[in-house]
Amino acid sequence: MSNPSVPVNKPSFDKPQNPTLFKRLVNPLVIMLVLFGFPYIASWYFMNSEGSFSVGDLGNHGQLVSPVLPIGEYSLKTSAGEILSDKSLAGSWRLFTVSSSCEQSCQDTLLVIRQARKSTGINRKVVKPILLLKTPEALAPFKVDLTQAFPQLATVSSDSLDAKVLINTFSQTHAQVENSIFMVDPYNNL
Repeated sequence: MSNPSVPVNKPSFDKPQNPTLFKRLVNPLVIMLVLFGFPYIASWYFMNSEGSFSVGDLGNHGQLVSPVLPIGEYSLKTSAGEILSDKSLAGSWRLFTVSSSCEQSCQDTLLVIRQARKSTGINRKVVKPILLLKTPEALAPFKVDLTQAFPQLATVSSDSLDAKVLINTFSQTHAQVENSIFMVDPYNNL
């Protein structure tokens, strides 16, 4: 007979068992499928669903000028005394804006131009921002010294004929010239 005080090696169902090989392989596989498979499933769902998900108003609000409108030759004198011509700016992108009074909307436009120029990174050297002023006292409401805050900005008074021709060209493509941004490519096309 067996002695009840001596333990016998019998399998016990009360003790937790070591994980099997199947469990050790399945858990990482499930985690990897969830981590790497979920983005594909979610993208498939959003691409094939009927507009059930909207992220709002994305994209730019620009308008492509078609057919291409050449700007022509011009020569503008900045407030710093520098001469900007189509030939001296050849190979650079120009961002023009027009203002008669640089109040809040003008200041916001200048901020957008400065940030757009900065966002081009190392290529920012080929982007030339130009502010065309309709009146000489247009910068009076501006509380910040533009030469310090935005040294790359060229400020041009519209008393020259070339500046008026540029403003007229801009008004042909867009009814609201004031505080709009007009981009001219390196080939001098609007």
